Amino acid sequence: MIITVCTDDDLLVREAEKQSRQNPRVYGTTYRVFSQVIPRLGVDEDLFVSSHGAYDGTGWISPPQPVIGDKKKDLFLTAGDLYVNLEHLLPADYRGRIFVSACESADAGGPAAMSFVDRLATTLGAHGHGDIAVYGQRGAVGMRIPAPNDPGWIRAA
Repeated sequence: MIITVCTDDDLLVREAEKQSRQNPRVYGTTYRVFSQVIPRLGVDEDLFVSSHGAYDGTGWISPPQPVIGDKKKDLFLTAGDLYVNLEHLLPADYRGRIFVSACESADAGGPAAMSFVDRLATTLGAHGHGDIAVYGQRGAVGMRIPAPNDPGWIRAA
């Protein structure tokens, strides 16, 4: 399943939908956050979150921490915010992986210290989902979501 976490970039959504059509066995169906009812994940189903990213959220979030969301508008989610919006989709025995395709989602340092995916993995662990593997990307990334076996994915610590 792909969930697009962005309300102001139709190109990002169209690319995710294209990938769903071209490779449904890998990506499943695409859903746009806050505009569709999103079904519960299958126990072994991978989740791809496609979004714009910001390294440390400076100027948007206090205290600074990594965020994902809109390209230019006001939707920004911290890892904790994303978890709150995803928790009802995760089966208790979920064994899939979560891939966050957003610029700088695996970058750490600066005022934020931990990367977005490290924070998401920590939040999942604090809520009983510590066995879920979470992956992100470093630096600027394109609209296309890499396949799960792509070497560009960085696993959260």
